[in-house]
Amino acid sequence: MLSETGADGSALLRNMRQLGIGPQETDRAILSHAHLDHIGGLLRFLRQRSDVTTCLPKPFPGSLKDGIDARGAMVEEAKEAAKLRENRYASGEPAVAIAERPAVVCTCDNPVVRGCANPGVVNTV
Repeated sequence: MLSETGADGSALLRNMRQLGIGPQETDRAILSHAHLDHIGGLLRFLRQRSDVTTCLPKPFPGSLKDGIDARGAMVEEAKEAAKLRENRYASGEPAVAIAERPAVVCTCDNPVVRGCANPGVVNTV
């Protein structure tokens, strides 16, 4: 599962290579919100692996959803919290101005919240 893609697809793919993770090992991308520093690398990633499910908040721009769909990826919109797989969750959308949907990863006994915290740390958590 890929959480965010950063601003630059070349940097994303280079970092994945350095970590020993190939695009084919990723079947899902989860995006918290539509700021370029979180989604800028997605379309470049989709050139390498287009058959992924891309999870994003419902208010994402239609043009971005269309671009994802045009590259063969499935768009999964959600407003509610969802279990993505064992110990991996996406939160519901906070009731604040920016529609950000953080990911939660449970490791051992401690959950890790992955997101940008644009709505504030308290609202994100």
